[in-house]
Amino acid sequence: FADRTTIRVGRRSTLTVASVSSGAGDTELVLPAGDVWARASRGGSGVTVRTPAASAAIRGTDWALSVAGNRTTL
Repeated sequence: FADRTTIRVGRRSTLTVASVSSGAGDTELVLPAGDVWARASRGGSGVTVRTPAASAAIRGTDWALSVAGNRTTL
């Protein structure tokens, strides 16, 4: 992403990029199933990830998110 956020998507995972931040607001991702790892850059616009069970707003850190059925683990 433009703010240097990087994302790795696990095998058998589905990740949709709903919107990409152009400086105002967060990049919005949807993870209905699977695993992702990401590094959100400090001072970047942030990332919001929606899952079937929760939404997570991430800023300036390394993180991993897993979705299995209706269970979300951050």
